Amino acid sequence: MEQAKKAIIDVAHIKSRDGNSLRITLPRKVAERLELTKDDNVVVFTMEDGKICIEKLKQL
Repeated sequence: MEQAKKAIIDVAHIKSRDGNSLRITLPRKVAERLELTKDDNVVVFTMEDGKICIEKLKQL
C-alpha cells in the first residue's frame, strides 16, 4: 500500500516551562489554514483516526 506524501506547511519550536505544559507558537501559515484570528483565544485538541486535530472552539 502506498503512503500519501505529507506537505510541510511550517515548523514550530517548543519551549519548556516548569509545570505540566509546553508552549508552542502557532505559525501564521497554520493559523490562516485553520481560519484562526487574533480574537480566537481557545482551540480544542481531538483525536481522529489516531491523529491529533486542532480546531477553534465554536461559540455556543
